Amino acid sequence: MDNYNYSGIDYEGIVILSLLFLFPLLFLLQGIFSALSSTNVFLSLGVSILCFIILMMVYLNDSAALYILIYLVIEFLGYSSTKFILKIKRGKIK
Repeated sequence: MDNYNYSGIDYEGIVILSLLFLFPLLFLLQGIFSALSSTNVFLSLGVSILCFIILMMVYLNDSAALYILIYLVIEFLGYSSTKFILKIKRGKIK
């Protein structure tokens, strides 16, 4: 199989799939792992957003900046739901 036979449409599909599925999944998992390991969620969120902004400036256009808000909400949902489940398991909320 020759890797040089990809067209621009193939790469565009990969970028769209990563914006819609891969990045939200990564932000969700990062929120969950931040809650499980009790790390600073703002530090991990800042690093992720900085990396996404660099990626956006190099490979994407400015319209991808709207996805940052969606990713923020997804990471917050992952973090807060995991913290809530941990509080229930520890018996702090009945």
